[in-house]
Amino acid sequence: MSKNLNSVSSGIEKILIGDAMVRFTKKDKFDLSSYIEVFPYGLVGGVDEFRSIFILKDASGNEALPVWLKPIDAGLVAVSMSGNMEGSTAHKVSLDLLNALGFKIVRAVFAELQDYRQYVEFHIVHTDKSLHIVKFNVEEAISLAIAAKAKFYAKADFIAESKSINQQVMTAKQNILSEENTQKYLM
Repeated sequence: MSKNLNSVSSGIEKILIGDAMVRFTKKDKFDLSSYIEVFPYGLVGGVDEFRSIFILKDASGNEALPVWLKPIDAGLVAVSMSGNMEGSTAHKVSLDLLNALGFKIVRAVFAELQDYRQYVEFHIVHTDKSLHIVKFNVEEAISLAIAAKAKFYAKADFIAESKSINQQVMTAKQNILSEENTQKYLM
């Protein structure tokens, strides 16, 4: 586990732990004015058996944010969305541990797109009111945010770019699976 601590003059400290970037600030003063709150809406199968798409929608229901998931992550999302976490151990230990240490995941902010990978920042508040921001690959972390009953936020351009990438991926997969193209590859 690599650990790299950098202090920034703005009062923010950064630590790199493995692949996760952790930022610490003094108080929870995150400005949400340029973000749209989105809500878990549903889970649908993708073009193939390898990916599902988790949909979040804004309050009006007009904007939809697609999140691509592997089967195991889609299963965890389905369990987390069911709202019945009793008897489920998918995230119970993690949430109990965070709570025992005085931490609560309050927000999941969609932060970055790299190719087709989406990244989310968990905003974790401690009982001392300090804010800790940790960036994760969305598909590996989304079910934990749902189980923690965190609020979800994204900028309009993130939603638009995610929808565009989603359409490109679906079109490419459909072209590959089309009969005409399949014949080309079988010859």
